[in-house]
Amino acid sequence: MSQHQIARSCSISQSTVHEYVSAAQSAGVPLPVPENWDDTQIEKTLFPHRPAPSVWRKHAEPDWTKIHQDLQAHKNLTLQLSGRKNARATPRATVTAGSAICTGAG
Repeated sequence: MSQHQIARSCSISQSTVHEYVSAAQSAGVPLPVPENWDDTQIEKTLFPHRPAPSVWRKHAEPDWTKIHQDLQAHKNLTLQLSGRKNARATPRATVTAGSAICTGAG
């Protein structure tokens, strides 16, 4: 596939695809990638000098599982309200488009 096709199929920018392809070539990553490599192994191989997320995070990683459960349990709960310590159990705010999307990746 071309870098443009990869970018479109993954919903990422073409410059991000280029960054990964260049890093893979520089690191000598074998293609196809060995089946026993997980995402962590690939990340460490492509970007050995990139600091771990805990190093550059200002705040602790949110409990995405809890947030997802809260969003499922309360249809009118938004991500903004779920982060408030004093949010009601059943808030009256309406859900806006895209407000209930949670991803844990990176």
